[in-house]
Amino acid sequence: MDFNERMELILAAFDNIDLDDKYLRRLAVKPLHDFFQILLLEVGVNHCHLLRDTLHNYPVSARWRDVQHCLELIGEDTDVWTQTINTLHKMRRKNEHNDYHYPKKRALLFVRESAEKFMDWILSAGTEYLRQSKGFSFIQKFESHARAYIRRTDYILHQYGEKTPYSVSEDILAIDDDPYPRLKPIRDTLELRMAAIRSIQDLTAEDLDCLIDIVKEIERLDAREDAYVKYRVCPKCGSKIVETQTAIGGSPDDPVPSAIRCRVGCEKCDFELFSETVEI
Repeated sequence: MDFNERMELILAAFDNIDLDDKYLRRLAVKPLHDFFQILLLEVGVNHCHLLRDTLHNYPVSARWRDVQHCLELIGEDTDVWTQTINTLHKMRRKNEHNDYHYPKKRALLFVRESAEKFMDWILSAGTEYLRQSKGFSFIQKFESHARAYIRRTDYILHQYGEKTPYSVSEDILAIDDDPYPRLKPIRDTLELRMAAIRSIQDLTAEDLDCLIDIVKEIERLDAREDAYVKYRVCPKCGSKIVETQTAIGGSPDDPVPSAIRCRVGCEKCDFELFSETVEI
C-alpha cells in the first residue's frame, strides 16, 4: 500500500462514521488527527529535513509550526491553513482531557473538507521546498534552525517563568548543574549573533556550540514535560493536573450561568494544557 492509498483509507474511516451520534463524533476525531499528524510528519522529515525522532514527539500544532516555518522560507502562504490545524488540535485536546466532550459536527466537517486540499498543497509545497533547499547556503540553514529554537525558547520561558521548573529541579542529573537559567542567555546570544552573521566567514565555532546547546536543552525540557504530563503531574510546580469546569455569570434572580469555562491544567499554578469558555 502506497502513501496516498493509506491516507485515503484514513479519510474513508472518518467518512463511514455517523456524525449525528455524539459519541461517535468523539471517535471521528481520531482518523482526522491521524491524517494530519502523519502528513505533517512525512512532509517534515522527507521534504523539510526535520528530525523524525523530534517531530514524532510533537502534537499536531507543533508539527505544523515547524513545517510552516520551513515553507514560509520559500514564500508559501501558510496562514490560510492555521485555523484548520488549530480546530483539529483543540478537538483532540478536549477529547483527551474531557470524557464528556462531544465535538461539534460542523467543526469535524470543516476539518474534513480541508483535508484533501491541504494534502495536495503541502505535498506540492514540500516538493518545492526540497528542490529549493538544495541551493540553501549553510548560513540559511543555520538561521532557519536558530530562529525555530529561539521561538521555542520564548514559548517555554513564557510558560515556566524565571524559576527553574519542577521537572528540572527534581532531575537528579540536574541537581548540581541546573541548565534552566542558561536558556535565556544562550537564546539572547544566539539572536544577537544572527544579526551579525551574513556569510560563512562570520560564523564561529562558538555560534555552532550556542545552537547545539539550545537544541539540547529544549529537547530535554520537552521530554521532561511530556513525561510529567503523561502522569498528570504539573511540570512547573509538581502539583496535580486536573480538569475543571467553572460557571460564569448568573445572578440571584437568574442563577443560570451564561458560560462555562473548561480548563485542563495545574490545580495550584498557571500551567495549562487547555482552556476554553463555552457560551450557554
